[in-house]
Amino acid sequence: MGQHDDNPLSSSSLNGCYRLDNLGRCKKHFRSFILDNWTNVKKVKFSVYVNGSEVKYIEFDGASTTRDTWFKQALISNSSWLDIITDTSIRDFSLQGYTNNGLARRFVICGNYGSCSADVAYFLAVDQVYEYCQSNWNVPNGSFPIFITSKSENMTKISSKDHILADVMAVFVKF
Repeated sequence: MGQHDDNPLSSSSLNGCYRLDNLGRCKKHFRSFILDNWTNVKKVKFSVYVNGSEVKYIEFDGASTTRDTWFKQALISNSSWLDIITDTSIRDFSLQGYTNNGLARRFVICGNYGSCSADVAYFLAVDQVYEYCQSNWNVPNGSFPIFITSKSENMTKISSKDHILADVMAVFVKF
């Protein structure tokens, strides 16, 4: 059981953190009680936002999942990345990601990796100050997490200019 920012809602809660129409106003990590009460979930939507607007999304079939098992390529029902459902070049699709050997990656959807300049991905979240490949990927030092997303319909080389840095990554659940 963890902290809950929405149960009960309080006047100190930021409206943007639990409203779908203005997520750009949420400037903190927000953890819902749903994570500790994951029952009867029908659908899960993973969304990536830039300047308060959704730029990419993936919808998953949430039936028979847990808070740790919904993030799988086989459960994708719809996505703004057109090839992601059938893309056989995806090497890792992992909620937990990698947190060893100088890596700090979560929500990893990547293909080839092994040298920083060759890493390709649809999305990944870097969640700590030291990330082995950060300088090769041209992502700024500063506040974390950093959300790196492909702006094309396919995976993109992270070291190229074909990725964007998102402001917010959100997960929505439908019962």
